[in-house]
Amino acid sequence: DQVVRLQALPPEEADPALALLCPVRALRWTSDQLFVCYGGQQKGNAISKPRMAHWIVDAIILAYQAQ
Repeated sequence: DQVVRLQALPPEEADPALALLCPVRALRWTSDQLFVCYGGQQKGNAISKPRMAHWIVDAIILAYQAQ
């Protein structure tokens, strides 16, 4: 296991909405989970490891099919 440290993107004074795109700030304000459900009954809950693995496998299959 390796620790990965991310630096926050510089603040954007011209357009504060752009600061919301920084994953470091998003994790500080929302939760300790990078991937959360965005809809349905599980909205806001962390994505499980098996669910994430399933999505990655599906994305790889679709990439090979589109090739």
